[in-house]
Amino acid sequence: MKRFLVVTALAIVVSVAAGCSNTQRVIEPEFQLDKERLMVVPFRTERLWHYESPEGNALARIIRLALQRACDGLLLVADEPVADAIHGVLEEQVPWQRFGRRAGASLVLTGKIDRTTFTDPKTPGMLQGRLVGDYQIHDVASGRVVFRREFRIRVPENPESGRIYISFEQSEEDILRAMQGKLGVQISNTLCGFVDVGRPQ
Repeated sequence: MKRFLVVTALAIVVSVAAGCSNTQRVIEPEFQLDKERLMVVPFRTERLWHYESPEGNALARIIRLALQRACDGLLLVADEPVADAIHGVLEEQVPWQRFGRRAGASLVLTGKIDRTTFTDPKTPGMLQGRLVGDYQIHDVASGRVVFRREFRIRVPENPESGRIYISFEQSEEDILRAMQGKLGVQISNTLCGFVDVGRPQ
């Protein structure tokens, strides 16, 4: 069921973007992933460490799926060698270079979810989801962070427009999956490039 929700969330974002265009423009990736071996590590949250957060674990699966679909030539590396070794390691001391080498990765992507909320005083009677945090890419060869971006996801995007209405009858889990799907697409667009679909004339 969770995999279905992940795929559905991604499909909704992609289909909405693809269905309203007469013009197309290719947007190049902000960071080149071609022929790299990327390991995606579950994000941590404010209170839970990597691999301890169900939210962070689900997001990592969504990101992997989005990257798999969008990035030609990218090889995703399994993160099993990290799961047990990272427990008890302080954030400033995480040996991403060593973990990456152990897994056979050339790059490691991970991040932090700073805030997840589902209500907004400006939208009474509606669920308004927000997902805030950042992610970064560690280069295994140099041991340095070579790319970093913050994210601020909102679902619905613009509740005032009335185009997307999400009532309290829907669950926070639905909103969370939609936000995670949207973030997965945003990350894959940033790292893999995408086709920008213009509005109809």
